[in-house]
Amino acid sequence: MPDDQAKPDQQGVIKNVATLDLRGMTREDLAKIKHIENVANVLVPESLQGAFASICKENVANIFTIPEGDHVICGVPMLDLRGMTEQDIEKIDAIAAVGLVIVPEPLRGALARVRQEAVGMIMPVPEGADVKMQAGQVTMSGDALGAEGQEDTVLIIVGQLVITSVVRKVTYKHLLVAGQVFVPKGSETALSSGITHFAGQIFYYAGDPHCVLGSERLGRRFFELVERPLSLLVIGSTAIEQNVTEDLIKRAIADIALVGLIQAPRSVVPILQLLAKNKVGQIQEVDDG
Repeated sequence: MPDDQAKPDQQGVIKNVATLDLRGMTREDLAKIKHIENVANVLVPESLQGAFASICKENVANIFTIPEGDHVICGVPMLDLRGMTEQDIEKIDAIAAVGLVIVPEPLRGALARVRQEAVGMIMPVPEGADVKMQAGQVTMSGDALGAEGQEDTVLIIVGQLVITSVVRKVTYKHLLVAGQVFVPKGSETALSSGITHFAGQIFYYAGDPHCVLGSERLGRRFFELVERPLSLLVIGSTAIEQNVTEDLIKRAIADIALVGLIQAPRSVVPILQLLAKNKVGQIQEVDDG
C-alpha cells in the first residue's frame, strides 16, 4: 500500500478524509479495510470494484470508478488542455473524477474520443483567446466585471467567486464559472446574461457580506457589534458559541449562504436553518452544554 494513501486503523476504519485514493492497492490491502466513514470522494480502480463493494460505508459522498491504463488522468479539480496538440490528447487513455476540463475549441473532437468517467464540466475556449484564469476563492466588485478594456478577454473562475457589489453589466467576451458564486440581489439579470458557461450554484444575498473562507468562531460580542444586517457567506466552517441567542442572530443576520459547515447550539439551529435558504453545506447541532 503506498505511503501517501490513508491507512485503516487497528479496527480497519478509514474516516474523515477528503479523498481516499485506492489506486495502487491490492486485494489484500483492501481486505484490511472494514469501514469507510466521512469521506467526500473515493477513487476505486475498476479491477477492485467487487472487493470494494463488500466494505461497509457511511457518509461517503462520491464513489468514482477509475479506468486503468498507463495514461489516466484522475482526481484533480481542474485539467487544462490548452497548449496540447491533438496527438497529445490521443495518448490519454482516460480522464476520471475531474471537476473541470478546459479545452481549446478545435480539440473538442479529440477530447470526445477519450474515455471519460465522472467529469463535471467541459469548458471549450476559443483558440488563441486572451484567457484570464483564477482558481480558489476569488473576491471582486461588481464594477470589476463590467470594466472597460476586457471585451476580448475570457475569464475563467474555478472555485468560489464572491462579488461584493451589485453587477450592472459583464464586459468579458466570455465568463466561465465552475463552482459557487455569491452575489448581491439586484445582479440577477446582468449576471445571468453575462455568464457563458456555468456549473455550480449561484447564491444571491441581501445584506453586507461577511465571508468565512477558512474557519471562524462567532460569539455574542460579534453579533452585538453588527450595526446593519449581514449576509453570512460560509465557504469554510463556522462555530457559533454557546452564548449566542436566537434574538441576536435575527437582529444581525439577514441571510446565510452556506457551502461549508456551521456548528451551533441546538437552541439556535432552527433560526440558522430558516436563514440559510440556499445551502449545499451542513448545519450541525452541538449540545447546549
